[in-house]
Amino acid sequence: MLAWRDEAIARGDLNLAQQPEQVWRTFIGVLDDFVTVFDAETMTLSELKDALQAGFDNANYSGIPATMDQVRVSESGIVQGEHYDTTIVFGATNTNLPGTVKTKAI
Repeated sequence: MLAWRDEAIARGDLNLAQQPEQVWRTFIGVLDDFVTVFDAETMTLSELKDALQAGFDNANYSGIPATMDQVRVSESGIVQGEHYDTTIVFGATNTNLPGTVKTKAI
């Protein structure tokens, strides 16, 4: 599972990278529920399969919202029409931001 996760991260697919761990946590949760519900009862292989299937069918898996993994890179002088909650400006100092325009007119 760790190898699958690491391969997905290397490809930049963060949603896929989360899936093996989420499936594992779901599986462990279903087994914990089995202990709570069935305790020392016995069940057939078919009943076990059906119960596992029901547990996975009713599981909720999260994903990274599309807006969470987006980065827009642009020039600071270009006015952007969209509203952004956060803006990060790299290399900004008090000498270069805000920009000053020097007029070369007579």
